[in-house]
Amino acid sequence: FRLFDLLQIEKSAERADALQLRSCLYDSRKQHDAAEADLRNAMAMTKDLFGTNNLNYADALQLLGVFLFDHGRTEGLGVLKESIEIRKRLQEPTDPTYLQANFYLARTLNKDGQYREAEFLLRTLLEHTLVYNGKKNIVYVNAENELLVSLRHQAEKAESEAQFEKAIRLRNEVLEISTERFGTDHWTSQDAQRAVKQLHHLQTLTPDALKQVALAREMFQHVRELDRQKNYSEAIDKSQKALEIWKEHIGEENQVFASELGWLAREYRLMEQYSKASEHLARSTEITRRVLGTEHREYDYRLEHLCVLYRTEGQYQKARKMAEELIAVRSKLVGKTASQTNNAHLMLSTVLEYQTEEAIESGRWKEADETIKQAADHYRLARGEQTAKFRTLNAHANYIGLVAALTSEQQRSHDRFRKLLTLSETMIQDEKYGPALSQLQPALRDVEQMIGTENEIYAEAKSWEGWALMELGQLDAAQTAMTSALTATEKSFGKSHEKYANQLHELGQLAAKRNDWKANVEHLTIAAGIARALSGSNGVSYKAIRSDLTAGLERLTQTSAGGTKKSQMDFATANDAAARLVKLREEEFGAGDYRVRDAEILAKQVKMIESLTQEQLEEFAEFEALKRSESLIDEYRFEEAILALHDELALIDKLFGKKNTQVSHLLNGMGHLYWRAGNLPRAGSCFRDHFKLERELYGRRHPQVAKTIRTLGRICEEQGDETFAFQFAREAFSIEEALSPENNLSKVERICALAFAHYRLADYETARTRFEEAATILAQLDQPPNDVQIRILHNRACCERYLGELAE
Repeated sequence: FRLFDLLQIEKSAERADALQLRSCLYDSRKQHDAAEADLRNAMAMTKDLFGTNNLNYADALQLLGVFLFDHGRTEGLGVLKESIEIRKRLQEPTDPTYLQANFYLARTLNKDGQYREAEFLLRTLLEHTLVYNGKKNIVYVNAENELLVSLRHQAEKAESEAQFEKAIRLRNEVLEISTERFGTDHWTSQDAQRAVKQLHHLQTLTPDALKQVALAREMFQHVRELDRQKNYSEAIDKSQKALEIWKEHIGEENQVFASELGWLAREYRLMEQYSKASEHLARSTEITRRVLGTEHREYDYRLEHLCVLYRTEGQYQKARKMAEELIAVRSKLVGKTASQTNNAHLMLSTVLEYQTEEAIESGRWKEADETIKQAADHYRLARGEQTAKFRTLNAHANYIGLVAALTSEQQRSHDRFRKLLTLSETMIQDEKYGPALSQLQPALRDVEQMIGTENEIYAEAKSWEGWALMELGQLDAAQTAMTSALTATEKSFGKSHEKYANQLHELGQLAAKRNDWKANVEHLTIAAGIARALSGSNGVSYKAIRSDLTAGLERLTQTSAGGTKKSQMDFATANDAAARLVKLREEEFGAGDYRVRDAEILAKQVKMIESLTQEQLEEFAEFEALKRSESLIDEYRFEEAILALHDELALIDKLFGKKNTQVSHLLNGMGHLYWRAGNLPRAGSCFRDHFKLERELYGRRHPQVAKTIRTLGRICEEQGDETFAFQFAREAFSIEEALSPENNLSKVERICALAFAHYRLADYETARTRFEEAATILAQLDQPPNDVQIRILHNRACCERYLGELAE
């Protein structure tokens, strides 16, 4: 909000700052064009306010230059250099902001491959920073890091050109800086030592051998290019040949060979040849361990990837060994409580989960009991105990422990029950509720006797039983089963868990079947709160529960404010439910959406009914109960039905006035009656009044408004006024397209309706374009069963028929 306020200010330094801040927000949302526009506007505004020989302008140039270069625009380098030139004139060499600006320029030069220029700038920067604040400050540390990058790249270039003396000098400087900063035992210092040693070895090679080594390096780079092109088979062939050359002249026991062997493993993995991939990666890992030692980030990297690869292959014991070693390595490299070490604990926890399931499938419950407890323990070390996943693992461990304590015969019986439960789930999903229950219920009683009711499998089985009973209409029995499932879920997982929320969701759905909307809303409110706390407002579970909760609130509002006696009506509940409905729809669709307006109208209707006297309420209830016009329509007594509708309209006008949804519905009914009676002018007049009232109640963008406009178009069509019919069809299409732009069957039907309108106006070219658009969307749609498929086929036939006629 503060940013918004600043952006309202006319040309000023505050507005320029706000534009620069907003550019960061745009950039974080991947809206790069908008971010660049804000930075350029801020720069222009700063120039107008302060001129070009000013630090504010230099700052603006610096921000723009860094942004442009970071997004692949080489012009950013020139902008940064312009910023530095201004600072040279205005600032001392040791000024902190001048030093920081030079660091940005040096980093950009490194990224651009101008390593020598970056080196010169960084040496000057380090000298000035040393004067300003010594070596122990962030600018000096960052500058030294960039200098190491520059020196390494220059050394690599010199090595590739066989300028070994120069390369050795550069590598020795890298070694000197690394040793002073990290000590001799640190992996960066040891890497630098190995690089110097390899250069001395290269000096001993013949010119022909050096050419072969250079060829191998080129081939390694080509492997990466083939990898980017997803040409994995050729990459494998190229990698193998390059490794043979390298092995012949340099040997296997070096960092390059281990690294390139890792790339070969990657190509095999991407070809889904996992056994070959794991074979090469295991060899790469072993060479890395011998050459670099265990306390090195590359060894850490290889262990992690080998663990994942073994897990993918299903070699869980090997994966477990890699994960355990990874934890030990990271504990030494970054500390036992570092995030990287925690991630290694998570990897081991996952592997142990897989081992647990494998043991269960084989009936090895004792082994499963051990591995699941270890999985829970490693997850606890990584994420703590107050997480849903830990409670899931803990519940699983509790259940497995109960089964592990059974006799062998009981365990076999339990294994049969698990298979039966899986079969019953499939049968319930296939709507075979009776047969599923006949198998599930007896087995459930046996399980209850063996391991009790406070475990996850009992909760799952009772949940499925409750669902099947609900679908069979045995609502009391379903309530008992689902309540038992909820209790077992709470005991196993606690209340702050997705499974508990899902169980409450099912109880809410059962309450809806019983038309107990108060219980429905109570269950779903708690479920929604849990789901939102766990996964946020965009979580799939929360969205599903919210959808049912909004439906429940709507029904609760209607039922609480319904009836014939005010003393029996619960307006407090109705008003509260209506207010919550408005808020939920605002959260889901945004303020101003037509569904929010519908909820607001419902809330107003409750207030209107609440304002009636008992006598008026009875009169309104009698109208709602009888609706005499409907029975007359069923008997085709249209003239009498129209008179009855006029009486009903007068009653609603008397009770609530002219501007409400009841009047709107009656005008719509009256219009259709006149239409069926053949009185098109009166029908059109009713629909126009209906349209005006709807637009006032709902606004222009509402599906009901679009529907009425389309009806007006059909009236005009029957009256022979094709021009107005087309205008109405186009307006309806515009509203519906704005409300629901996604490609689906409804959109196809909208496009076809507009195409017919063009066709009737003899605008055949546009009609053909529209029919082709509809046909294209139809071809992309899935083929669902029953009436939806029939609608698709009908529309496809229409498109083909009219496209054929238009072609003629």
